[in-house]
Amino acid sequence: MKVQDVIELAQIQSDEVYEVDTWVHYINLALDDLTPIAKMLITKENIALAPVNGTATLPLNESDLGNYHEILDVFVKDDSSLYTQLRRLPSGNTFSRGWRQEANALILQNLGELTSVSAKVNFYRKLNHARPDMTGLVSEIDIPEQYVPLVVAYVCAKSQQKEEELDDKNDFYAEYLRGRNCMAMDRIWNMEPQNRRLLRKARVLSQVGFSAGE
Repeated sequence: MKVQDVIELAQIQSDEVYEVDTWVHYINLALDDLTPIAKMLITKENIALAPVNGTATLPLNESDLGNYHEILDVFVKDDSSLYTQLRRLPSGNTFSRGWRQEANALILQNLGELTSVSAKVNFYRKLNHARPDMTGLVSEIDIPEQYVPLVVAYVCAKSQQKEEELDDKNDFYAEYLRGRNCMAMDRIWNMEPQNRRLLRKARVLSQVGFSAGE
């Protein structure tokens, strides 16, 4: 769905009128809130690195990784081998073989005598923002189509800023939270099959009304 379509739906459902910049700001707040559960998987391969004394640094502000939300896996290879997955290390571990994440870089360490390697990184990316210009208004919302109604609900909730409209705001936000929870379970199921067992258990517990105090 186009950015302009979301704005028009939000205007109709909320019965509010704002400047385009304001609507786009609300859309981007929704996309930021949905980024952690969207799990938009990206793989970047053949990232050239030159280790020094067995350690290589991969800046996270590089264009290849600049839109990351969560780093998942890191692999390395030399010119004559397949990729080998590195173990993720705690930030304080500066001696084991593997990778660790600092504020603005990935540190690949204890790589032996290699002086040239290629890296591969799997990561979840951020959802791209809409932009308040003609290009942005006609572009697609950066989220799978079935979840666009969540963006509309969030935007409608944000648009209800007046005190007398508090009930409407709460209704829109409750709708958004229900949909967000369903989206989270859908994306975990599709993107993280290793967690499906836990997801099944969570669904069963929610259906029987389990609570921590029972």
